[in-house]
Amino acid sequence: MTNCNISGVHKGIQAVRSTLTVSNDNIIDADLPFSPSEPASTIPTAIKADFGTNRSATITGNILRSCGAGIDLNQWQPASKLLVSYNDITLSTCNISFNSAGISMGFCTRGEVSANTVKPLTPSNGKGLSLSNSHDIFVNGNTFYDLFKGESGENNIGCYFLGNTAKSDISNGSLKGTAVLGFINAFSDNPYCCNSVDGLSSIGFTFDGPSTGTSFKYSQIHGQPLGLLLTESADISPQTHGKNRWFAGNGGAFHASDDDQFIFQSKFISEPALIPPFATAADIPNMPGLQWFAPQALPPGPVQPLCNCAYPQGPGGDLPRVTPDGDSLAAISGYQVGQYTDSYNWMARQRLYERLRQAPQLANTSTQIAAFYQAAESTAIGQFDAVRQGIRDLIGRDDFSREVIGQSIELLNNLSEELRLLRIDPASTELQQRIKAHQLYQETERYKSYLKAVEQQQAHEIGTLLDANAGLSVSTVAQANEKTSNRIILENSFWEGGSIVAADTNALHLIAMQCPLSGGFAVYQARGVLKILGSAQNWESVNPCAPVDNRSYKGGEKPMVSRLSVYPNPASQLITVSGFVPNELEKTFEIYTTTGQKVVQAIVKANQTSIDINIAGLRDGLYLYRSNTPNQPISVGKIVVLH
Repeated sequence: MTNCNISGVHKGIQAVRSTLTVSNDNIIDADLPFSPSEPASTIPTAIKADFGTNRSATITGNILRSCGAGIDLNQWQPASKLLVSYNDITLSTCNISFNSAGISMGFCTRGEVSANTVKPLTPSNGKGLSLSNSHDIFVNGNTFYDLFKGESGENNIGCYFLGNTAKSDISNGSLKGTAVLGFINAFSDNPYCCNSVDGLSSIGFTFDGPSTGTSFKYSQIHGQPLGLLLTESADISPQTHGKNRWFAGNGGAFHASDDDQFIFQSKFISEPALIPPFATAADIPNMPGLQWFAPQALPPGPVQPLCNCAYPQGPGGDLPRVTPDGDSLAAISGYQVGQYTDSYNWMARQRLYERLRQAPQLANTSTQIAAFYQAAESTAIGQFDAVRQGIRDLIGRDDFSREVIGQSIELLNNLSEELRLLRIDPASTELQQRIKAHQLYQETERYKSYLKAVEQQQAHEIGTLLDANAGLSVSTVAQANEKTSNRIILENSFWEGGSIVAADTNALHLIAMQCPLSGGFAVYQARGVLKILGSAQNWESVNPCAPVDNRSYKGGEKPMVSRLSVYPNPASQLITVSGFVPNELEKTFEIYTTTGQKVVQAIVKANQTSIDINIAGLRDGLYLYRSNTPNQPISVGKIVVLH
């Protein structure tokens, strides 16, 4: 589609399982007011395209306006081609309670987002780029003006951020501090190189959760209260040659942890042009705290380049990978983050193993990492990874199948268009039309035959993967969540847009409402699936962890999770749940199977601090509990039943 003008709609363009080209000065205005009580399908979106696996999408050179999302892409994993570039996107405000985004991408693999501009009509509103559950996306040269968040990413791997800018648009009259937050990287392993922030009112770069595969280099940080924040649970591993530059007017950097071992794991060695203060939550009066950032003055001689970043070689070229420097602790003893140790350590090991499997030569970094990699294949790490990778291969097919499917779809589209043009051309003959119609018929039959063979192979693979997933043993909530998520995706053929039964939707909700620090990467995956299914839930509002951008860098706040004690655990007959806060509010305590079936529900009276629950009728296994008090943080955890 080219040179079209669309306005006065909720959805400008909506495509499902389609090859899509929207380019060359289309003007799409999708900002009709909507109510939060309306279904998510009415959320205004200029361009929305879902379930594009093995297809191509080119969205370039358009002028878009929306109060929901400018461009919303889901389940392009992988795309044969996915290009979003040179779009001018304006976010209006038709519902102040909705968190709008210029570009939103979930479950996308191998694509490029380059040279787009996103700005809001209402200052300090919306996100420039929202990226979740995605792999190998090249994010290059985008500019985010006057937004609440420039880029917000969750549970992404290998997405390369090069030369992007988040800033207040001072040159066009915006006040300094109009833009609030720059780049947020949560539970993700991504290289950041030569990105800049300027004139924000809060934080330039924020890293949260296990992100040991992240690198942070050649950043240019101008004029905001805080240039860099590592939350108390953040670890992006030692950065040996960061060469990030803090310019005038910055408040430096802050690590919200007070754990000296954990701070050391996030140590930086950089070359800032100016050396601002670098503090930690361990800093107290008359004590310097722990030196987690070792600044180095610029060396004498010629001025060092601001940026020296690798660029992908050719279209679809491999993106830079992060070496596992400093990951030996993950291979040996794991990470210590208070109550989150088990799940956090599990997530760190998952990511390390995945990077080593993709690039085995990195195992030579140290003898500890080599030993970890050699042993992991036969442990739960390797077994869960095999199922996870099997699902990815199933969705994406192999390179040859993907190429054949993509070419067939393109050819069918071309033949259909040629036949349509012939039928409206008065100069065409009946014979020409019949020949073209026969070509289209032959190609359609060829495509059906190939697709049938693929589907038969796919059905076999689904059965094999379901058996392998059922055989996984679990010992943490994060593992149980991943096992449940795997089953739901496989049984419902989610990547093809299959419908999901109510029980599975409930199981996904149970996972999605957990804190990722204890629930694992499956929490973000469940949230992404529910979003595609039509949920308009803003998960930050129910996340029992303090949202990453709301954690104060002045006080090192602890996550907002209510503390309950379940004893004994494992248990066989009776459990005592204690730690309820006595107040005027009645509470609920529920126990679920790992597939989301509620098996116990108890009411906790307002003045009670503990309750006893009989679990003698439950089968042996792992269960999840949830306690909910109105207007207070949710508490979640695990219970093991052994008779």
